[in-house]
Amino acid sequence: MLQYLRSNRSAVARTVRSATIIFWLVLTGGIIVFLLTTTLAAHQKNMRLKEHFIKLNYETQFLDYQNKHLRREITAIQEDPFYLEMVMRQELNMLQEGEIVIKPHHLQAQ
Repeated sequence: MLQYLRSNRSAVARTVRSATIIFWLVLTGGIIVFLLTTTLAAHQKNMRLKEHFIKLNYETQFLDYQNKHLRREITAIQEDPFYLEMVMRQELNMLQEGEIVIKPHHLQAQ
């Protein structure tokens, strides 16, 4: 009977060790899966943010270019009377006093 209890204890001890090993393997595997999924999600978000940053950077450069161009045009309008006259004639269809507009015959119907 004593022999039976001793052999039973070692079987129980082996079962407990096996259960402990399985527990730690499952826990470790779960942690690894959790870390991989969160890392992947963070990486994807990081890539989206980088793409958005690049897009915003291009837009900023384009707007800077437009601002410089418009500032040059403002300066030219303020300081160059010939440029101002050209803008007034082309964009505002203005004429100087005494000038008349002569349209070609094919444009008169419009």
